[in-house]
Amino acid sequence: MVKDQQELELIIRELKYVYEAAGEDLSKVLDLYFPNKKTLINWFYSNNPPLGKSPYERCKEGKQYELKSILTDLSLGGLCKEK
Repeated sequence: MVKDQQELELIIRELKYVYEAAGEDLSKVLDLYFPNKKTLINWFYSNNPPLGKSPYERCKEGKQYELKSILTDLSLGGLCKEK
């Protein structure tokens, strides 16, 4: 039980940092796109080759809108459409 409580507290603490870096608009999209919060945290801090760096680093550069657009397109299938 203690381990589960500690893990939950760690997830909550890490989510706070994610949401602070992402900002309100991107955080809403992240919550919708990643129902599993552990997956969200791992994705946010991991290097993403198509982005050239981690989503966290992109947010630190002020690129939240770019990430929001990408995730919105992915969730709606927008990046898969042929032009």
